[in-house]
Amino acid sequence: MSLESTTEFELEMAHVLFIDVVGYSRLLNSYVLGEKDEAFVWLEKAYQDHDVRLCRVKVDPKWDLFRSDPRFLSMLKRLELE
Repeated sequence: MSLESTTEFELEMAHVLFIDVVGYSRLLNSYVLGEKDEAFVWLEKAYQDHDVRLCRVKVDPKWDLFRSDPRFLSMLKRLELE
């Protein structure tokens, strides 16, 4: 692999990781602000992006406010956590 293609690959990976962190941060910020609909938009995006942090969504106390929402229950089923 040439230096140029290595650098391009590293830049692409940095971009993907940055977007991943920003998206999950927006998900948590929406949650903290009580913006359920917005949080579910970002939760869906995290699901589509196969975000590994979703593996704890069933037990993570940060999600307690959402547990009774049918969209949350649906997401647990889609994640095969329910």
